[in-house]
Amino acid sequence: EKYDRVDEVIRQCNLIKAEDSYIGLGDALKGISGGEKRRLAFATETHTWLLGFIGYNCPTNYNPADYFISILSITSAYREEAIIKAKRICDSFQQSSYQANILQSLNMLHTNYYMEDDEYDDESSGFKSSYFEQFKWLIWRNFITDIRTPISSKILFIQVFFISIFFGLIYLKIELDEKGVQNTTGLLFVTMMNVGFIFYFPILNVFIGEMPVFNRDYRDRLYSPLIYYVSKQIAEFPKYFFMSFLLVTIIYWMANIRNDAGVYFSISFTFVLMIQCSMSFAYLISVSTGSIDLSTALAGPILTPLYLLAGYFLNNDSTRAYVIWIKYLSWFYYTYEILMIELWTSYDSIPCSNPFTNITTLNGTVQCKNARCFANGDAVLDQFAVKKVIYYDF
Repeated sequence: EKYDRVDEVIRQCNLIKAEDSYIGLGDALKGISGGEKRRLAFATETHTWLLGFIGYNCPTNYNPADYFISILSITSAYREEAIIKAKRICDSFQQSSYQANILQSLNMLHTNYYMEDDEYDDESSGFKSSYFEQFKWLIWRNFITDIRTPISSKILFIQVFFISIFFGLIYLKIELDEKGVQNTTGLLFVTMMNVGFIFYFPILNVFIGEMPVFNRDYRDRLYSPLIYYVSKQIAEFPKYFFMSFLLVTIIYWMANIRNDAGVYFSISFTFVLMIQCSMSFAYLISVSTGSIDLSTALAGPILTPLYLLAGYFLNNDSTRAYVIWIKYLSWFYYTYEILMIELWTSYDSIPCSNPFTNITTLNGTVQCKNARCFANGDAVLDQFAVKKVIYYDF
């Protein structure tokens, strides 16, 4: 019945030729014409009552939606007359049996939504379909939207590929010594930062653009915000998982971080978890501001203290008590601590390129152990004040 009703409205609004066309996204994606968009907007509200009862009969072979729009439109040339005409039509409708019938139907629907009868208690909480139906169609719509607008995915792929190759060349084949420890820990941190930021802005730009559609659909009780959020996460996860997996893979093996498949997969999995946090943060900022410009402006001030207290720029033992609470809100802190534990825990020894250093004193030159050298992986973790509480971090 629903499919039949959709087909009927498409025929009534003369949208058959545009049935399989994109609506369009401005200059980014060419779609249907302006007239078709107006008829489509009219069709989505299913305005079915006619104006014939007050003398406005739709001509034969004339599209009803276009006729309604032309009758009710306010033109600048005859503005006052048009307003008077539109008001007369609205007043006549309010006094007609059409409005009474519609109000009666709405009241019945409103009552049925809140009835405790089993017929309506389908766990939809007042929505027009079950949670499963909502989830199924939102997943489908998200995938279709992604396929129809491939430009964002292409740009993201180019960014990921360029950054990974660039980082891989800078840190090409890091050697395992005291210098390599510094280089590797720095590489892990900048990779973490880029994985967090590179996925933040694409989500921001797309999600805020979808907010008007979400608000309209939620107003019409089409789906739950929770189902929308979960379906959004699941639908976009494969793309961002692939992108992060590509970035981490190229950097990991070009830089020769560690020739260990177990460490490689555990680090990759950690980045996947962090991406989920970054995506959720992007959604949070989007719905809090509703503006791309404001969300972009707020991102820096909010994210800066989160990564400053992640454990690389500031040693964990040096964090002041009055800002330590910020550290525990930072997913960068937990991510970096996990990465450090995964990488350095099982190193029994770390070679040193220069185990001794010469220090000049009043009594002459004295040879001492190089303080920059690390005996093993645990010594590296101690240097950065990383506690081995990986399950807590996860």
